[in-house]
Order: sequence, then C-alpha cells, then structure tokens
Amino acid sequence: MKWVILFGLISLSYGLPTGAPECVDNPAHYGTSAQTGPSGIEVNTEMADDGSVFIQVLADSPFKGVLITTTGAGQFLVPDGQPLQLMTTCTGITHVSNATKSEVNAIFIKDDPAGSMEFNMIIVRDFATYWTGIKF
Repeated sequence: MKWVILFGLISLSYGLPTGAPECVDNPAHYGTSAQTGPSGIEVNTEMADDGSVFIQVLADSPFKGVLITTTGAGQFLVPDGQPLQLMTTCTGITHVSNATKSEVNAIFIKDDPAGSMEFNMIIVRDFATYWTGIKF
C-alpha cells in the first residue's frame, strides 16, 4: 500500500511528462485551479499568403507543458528540433517532455487559406501553476 501511495504522489508532483493525453480546456491538476493573473507568455503569429500560420510562444519564466488547439480546419506541423508532438484526439499539439522550455514554435496549415480560426492555449509552469484559455 505504501508503494501505491508513493507512486501516486510522484506522478502528481511531476504531472504529465509526455504531454497532454487528450485535448482539454483545463488540465486535470487535482486540487488546483488555473492562475488568473498575467502568465508572462507572449504569442507571436505570422500568416503567410498560403494561409499557413507560424506560431511562436515566448515565456519570461520557463514552463514545462503546453497544449495548443484550434477551431480551424487544417493541421499542425512541428518544426525539427521543437519539443512538441501532434495530438491524435484533436487538431492540436502538446509538449513531448516536462523539461523546462522558454520558447516553442509550430506551424498551422489551414485547409482553406481564407477560413477563420482561433487558437486556444494552456501553459503549465509546474503542477500547481498553470494558465488556461489563452486565446489568439
């Protein structure tokens, strides 16, 4: 019984080291609530003529986790060397490890270059410190 509790506490303290298991609006960090103050996150987007969107996420303090989803039709691409992976449960990307990072970059290719979309992001600094509903 002691080992079960110990392993449960270890998994809670480290969160989800291999990325979000599914697309959610709020991570399942039991007993904690999302932060309401400034996140220290800057998101830059640049749209090309073909409708692809370059996304750059910069942080003033390192973070461990990220989940970006979109309402738009299309697909994400992860540039080489980025600590991100594609989601299989929705149109989104998430982190591949809980190593700290201060910047991530991705590309979203829209099916219809003229189509509208919105991105939604969750940033996790640590198990108890995270922000949800970051829209861009």
